[in-house]
Parts: sequence; C-alpha cells; structure tokens
Amino acid sequence: MGAGSSTLRANKFNRYFSAVVSGDDVRASKPAPDCYLLALQRLGVSSGECLAIEDTQHGLEAASKAGIDCVALPAYSGPFRSLIPV
Repeated sequence: MGAGSSTLRANKFNRYFSAVVSGDDVRASKPAPDCYLLALQRLGVSSGECLAIEDTQHGLEAASKAGIDCVALPAYSGPFRSLIPV
C-alpha cells in the first residue's frame, strides 16, 4: 500500500474511490502505462470509459499508452493567495 492510500484513508477520502493504484503496485513507473492498466483491471472497465487527469508529461504519456483520454492540468507553484481573493 502506497502513501497515497494511507493519506486517503487517514482523511476519510478513501470512500470516494473504487480503486487506488500507486507506484508501489506496479513494476514500471510512468511513463509506462502499468499503473493505468492495473487501475482499468481493478475497476473492470475499458480505457474508453475513463478519463485521466495528469499534471506531468510522464503522466500524460502513461495515460496515452494505456489508451485513456487525458486532460492536462498544469501544476501551480505560485503563492496560494494569488489564486483566490483574500
């Protein structure tokens, strides 16, 4: 179980997810599609039934290699205050 699963459980967000896959669950990390292929298998769905949201080039490549449409969500690293009115 990866740190992400532990964090989800600790914050009681795990109930919102049918499956969680982390880098600890697969042999090859992104940009290999292994994590997405395992998620598809665990969910019992096809790649055409999914949408990935990624913030890195490796993530985009992994989703694409798994045949999953992907939305790029660039990471934001500026001050939080500039995102919302204070």
